[in-house]
Amino acid sequence: MRTPARILVVDDVPENLDIVRIRLESQGYEVVTAVAGEDALARARELEPDLVLLDVMMPKLDGISALKVLKQDAALRFVPVILLTAKSDTRDVVAGLEAGGDDYLTKPVDQAALMARVRSMLRIKSLHDKVQEQAAVLEQQKDQLAAWNRSLEQRVAEQVAEIERVGRLRRFLAPQIVDLVAADGHDKLLESHRREITVVFCDLRGFTAFTETAEPEEVMTVLREYHESLGEIIFRYEGTLERFAGDGILTLFNDPIPCPDAAERAVHMATEMRHQAAALAELWRKRGHALGFGVGIALGYATLGQIGFDRRREYTAVGSVTNLASRLCDEAQSGQILISQRVFAAVERLVEAEHIGDLNLKDFHRPMAAYDVHCWREDQRVHAAAASDGEETLALEAKQRHSPRSMLNEQKDKPAVTKIIISYRRSSSEWAALRIFDRLVAHYGRDSVFMDIDSVPFGIDFREHINKVVRESDILIAVVGLDWLGVRDYGQNRIEEETDPVRIEVEMALERGIPVIPVLVDRATMPKVTDLPDSLKEFTFRNAAQVHAGRDFDQQVDRLIRSMNRTFLARNKS
Repeated sequence: MRTPARILVVDDVPENLDIVRIRLESQGYEVVTAVAGEDALARARELEPDLVLLDVMMPKLDGISALKVLKQDAALRFVPVILLTAKSDTRDVVAGLEAGGDDYLTKPVDQAALMARVRSMLRIKSLHDKVQEQAAVLEQQKDQLAAWNRSLEQRVAEQVAEIERVGRLRRFLAPQIVDLVAADGHDKLLESHRREITVVFCDLRGFTAFTETAEPEEVMTVLREYHESLGEIIFRYEGTLERFAGDGILTLFNDPIPCPDAAERAVHMATEMRHQAAALAELWRKRGHALGFGVGIALGYATLGQIGFDRRREYTAVGSVTNLASRLCDEAQSGQILISQRVFAAVERLVEAEHIGDLNLKDFHRPMAAYDVHCWREDQRVHAAAASDGEETLALEAKQRHSPRSMLNEQKDKPAVTKIIISYRRSSSEWAALRIFDRLVAHYGRDSVFMDIDSVPFGIDFREHINKVVRESDILIAVVGLDWLGVRDYGQNRIEEETDPVRIEVEMALERGIPVIPVLVDRATMPKVTDLPDSLKEFTFRNAAQVHAGRDFDQQVDRLIRSMNRTFLARNKS
């Protein structure tokens, strides 16, 4: 409704028009007039008034007829109409109200009654207009909501499809590779293709005999422990887990994500698997289960891609290279890692291995050269398991005899007792911290390495716990990734917060004069002095070690270990 309201007055007597017009204009209303029924309809359609005062008795088209036409017009149907009629014309009043009139006034028009009727009708008109506006807004919101719903349904469908796609990838790819594929949408990586790959096949010795005598629940427990332990190692080395088949595990390297050191990763992973399987075998032996572990590794070309149907798919490799790895695994004794000639050529400088001759393998028409891998040259500790009741062991003492002299000499310089803290921030350096942790545990032992607040018992104040651990420690390794400062959405660094665990760990070590070694992961750099609180500014000037994902990772960590050993020995002498 307009402000001021627009009122159309219709009467065929000019004097009556002037009287009503003057009275309404004196109250501030906008008044327009018409002198006949046809004129009234034309003016109403043109001006869209907020109220109509309509005389009943008019020539040609009378007021009742004009009212009926007015109420049939969708644009004017809800404009209130006050009928002007003589006192004696009650039939006209009834007919007018039945035709759609909203009220009536008798002539001569009383000033007070006129203004009261006008204000009442305009209030009704105002409420009606407000309802109409709200209805229009609701209709617009309804349309907008419908559009949002359609957009949301589409986004949900896309996200569900993405979740399903990532879920399929996580079944056989390492988490970091899944994140790469998911981020870039490289579904084509899983399409059928041909590539040179390194295949690792491993299984348990004596498993068939074990299943024939053990209870099904015991078999499932052994398989669960076996798969969980070795599966973590596979993902840590970024291998592609092709399948679990009972006690058999098939792992691929260099597909679907290419890696230049596929053979090296495969053999290094296998040596770590052997160490882990030795610990499991000792556990199983105590339960009365005699199980060993063997590995076969081959390098060659295969065709790779997805097989199956819409409701069940697998990613697999087809070619003689997978068969060769499987046959080498069959030939491996407990604790042996047998590799093909091509694998040996790729890792010869990195391993201590022995040529065991040319083997006649099933499905191969000529003898295949095989090599027994004793150890990885850079390993700082030889894991050996003692023999029990004449059974085969997973790590033979002969491996120690084959260890390089330089490695054995270095063992003499290793301090007897050490306490090490690894501090890191999950968002940017968890993968590196975990691999460094494993390397340090292999060198110093599990009780010597503290891995951040994950080891704090529930309900314990982690600040007090960290304070106690730092007090008893010899060194703190601060793994620095790209997000070590921990910048939040609103721009503040987490390192500035007094309750930040990373800050607490480094701060306490600096306060107590405990050596702090920054380890930069990949492209990370040391933080600037201005980025750190006063208690951590000294950290900026510490000489940092660097580690990068790839073939040199272990060598870089070994260099860190040698530096730490010198620090330990120097502190002990002082």
